[in-house]
Amino acid sequence: MNAAEKISQYLVTHGIKQTYVSEQTGIPQDRLNKTLSGQRKLPADEFILICHLLKLDLRFFSKGGVICAEGKNTPGSAGGSAAGRDAGT
Repeated sequence: MNAAEKISQYLVTHGIKQTYVSEQTGIPQDRLNKTLSGQRKLPADEFILICHLLKLDLRFFSKGGVICAEGKNTPGSAGGSAAGRDAGT
């Protein structure tokens, strides 16, 4: 599984909308959607913005799984603001 697939899966699992990620990172929604659906490669600058927003530790992208830097719900998750619910839309 590549980085974009892992991020996409993380968003779905945590109920985070792509629109929330787009708004918070400044990555245009259509570009983010193409990236997370595998139609476009994930550039390093966007990878860094997304990881910073979601507080994802680089270990998240190794075999192990989900690790958040602070060990808390991320902003926009089901436990966070309503703006981030219903991932993938």
